[in-house]
Amino acid sequence: MNLVELEPGFIADADTGEITDYELGGDPLYMAAQRFFDAKQQAKEWGARAGMWQAILLKGQDARKAIYGDVAISTQYQTYPSFDKDGWREFAANEELPAQAWKSLALAATGFDKALIEDEDLAEMVAGFVAHKEKAPFALATVVMKRAPKTKSVPAADFDSYEGESA
Repeated sequence: MNLVELEPGFIADADTGEITDYELGGDPLYMAAQRFFDAKQQAKEWGARAGMWQAILLKGQDARKAIYGDVAISTQYQTYPSFDKDGWREFAANEELPAQAWKSLALAATGFDKALIEDEDLAEMVAGFVAHKEKAPFALATVVMKRAPKTKSVPAADFDSYEGESA
């Protein structure tokens, strides 16, 4: 059981939702509904506010990573590949390719793994139809932690004569 005190006098199992102790009077489900609604509203409002703070960080932070007190902010700017299907159709309709090239393209097309295209020129040509589009940037926030000290390796033969710190 994972018992939590949600309010003084209101104890429930966090995993199952079973109320194990309720001493407040009135309907416990009424209180649960009210608190649930309040929590959802707060989450929505904090989410909107987090979006505004993130926009400020993305606009103002020049470095990919920065530390502000005990909070580290890492900004992420990612891309995803986008295949130019129309350009490829036009190319495929107008170009003569050997049978082996079509076989290689068909094998690569399952998940379009360009590494499966054996002919380098063909792989390079296919890469020309792939553009990398930007995803929406986002920021990650983490707590700055103290790094663990580096440990010194001790060769097994020298262990008996090692005079370093003991555990």
